[in-house]
Amino acid sequence: MIVFGFSSIHINTEIARASSTIYIRPDGSVDPPTAPIQRDGNLYTFTADVYDSIQVQKPEVVIDGNGFKLQGAGTGSGFSTNIAGRLKILNTRITGFQYGTNTADCTLIKNNVITGNSVGIYAWGAGPLNISNNVITDNSVGIRSGQGIFLPATNMNVSSNILSNNSLALDLRAAGCTFANNTITDNYQGIFGYVLRDSKIMDNDLEGNIDFAIKLLSSYNNVISGNVIKYSSAGLNLTVVSPDGPSTGNTIADNVFSYNSVGVWMGFRVETVQNNLFYHNNFNDNAPQVYSPLVDYWDNGYPSGGNFWIGYNGNDIYKGPYQNLTGSDGIGDTQYTIDVNNQDHYPLMNPFGSPSPPMYALTIATSIGGTTNPLPGTYSYSQGQTVPVEATPDPAYYLDHWELNGSNVGNGPAYSVIANAPHILNAIFEPLGGNSRVSLRFCVRSSLHTINHLHLV
Repeated sequence: MIVFGFSSIHINTEIARASSTIYIRPDGSVDPPTAPIQRDGNLYTFTADVYDSIQVQKPEVVIDGNGFKLQGAGTGSGFSTNIAGRLKILNTRITGFQYGTNTADCTLIKNNVITGNSVGIYAWGAGPLNISNNVITDNSVGIRSGQGIFLPATNMNVSSNILSNNSLALDLRAAGCTFANNTITDNYQGIFGYVLRDSKIMDNDLEGNIDFAIKLLSSYNNVISGNVIKYSSAGLNLTVVSPDGPSTGNTIADNVFSYNSVGVWMGFRVETVQNNLFYHNNFNDNAPQVYSPLVDYWDNGYPSGGNFWIGYNGNDIYKGPYQNLTGSDGIGDTQYTIDVNNQDHYPLMNPFGSPSPPMYALTIATSIGGTTNPLPGTYSYSQGQTVPVEATPDPAYYLDHWELNGSNVGNGPAYSVIANAPHILNAIFEPLGGNSRVSLRFCVRSSLHTINHLHLV
């Protein structure tokens, strides 16, 4: 019989906690060396959750959180560097700091979960910086860029992130940056740009942001395009803060504004918010669609066109810059009036980006003895358009009847054709006299007799 004796062994399963700030020193060493971070050249990988800040003093560092957590106690910065270090931060759960990341020269922040911080990401350097594929939730501010209006962040790309349940998703002081393909939903405020210039806000999903989806103050020469903007008090707010300059020269195109209390809200001072260009946007069920006491441009000319306005009830039976040529072109024949200062001269008949409706040919012909308006010929019209055609007989002729696709459809002075299939409309004229019965009524009075009626057959 063999007896095995076991001594009492205690296995410490507590997650490693740093006792002070962890440093990656200029020589590449980790200080303190007991921190749960494994080094392989310039790659530093977490081996456990970390409960303190990390300050990077070495350039060209890549930190891989490996799915572990970096947690603070409500103050300080999770990751920080103030050198030209080209830091990369990957795969880390960052929570509980004043600043989740606080970097002047970080090139990549990717695949992180950043939650429960005062500011999730604070980027204030010159870039290039790519912030992508992060989940950023439940922060006071999700992403903040720049240091005031005189030190904006530049050359920054913020893309494919999820930002939700933040008080403010993006707080931007930036120039020459791109914010694209992000899901920005259910925040109190969406994107706030202060003196934002020469930047792009593109292809973002902005839904359910309570106060506003996008608000730009004293911002200029930006492109806002391809965004879906729904369920906010204001979809887009353009205004100014004196004396920081105008909000002007912005292009707002290809966006969807739906179910906002106000689709687009412009500022109050005419000299400081104007000359912005809006086209190819879809305005659906905002109340109102636009509030703008100022003067802006609401179409891109012909044939590019303007915007789609739900409730616009114009027709599309004419085309051309003056909408005076026969045939459809997808643009309404009459302007859409926003207010006394703002008109869309080329409103779209269908939502921008939706499939174009079928076009059907209408051939108008006549017999000898008259013409029509539109003139005889073949024209194309969008499905559902009602096309009125008027007959004009020559002298000594009258309109006998209309034939639509070979069938008699009446003899009124005009006939309307609905563009739901190819049609041939023929106006049949007949000479006065001949085989036709003409009724003339006249009255001749004399001292001898009165003739009241004369019928000629």
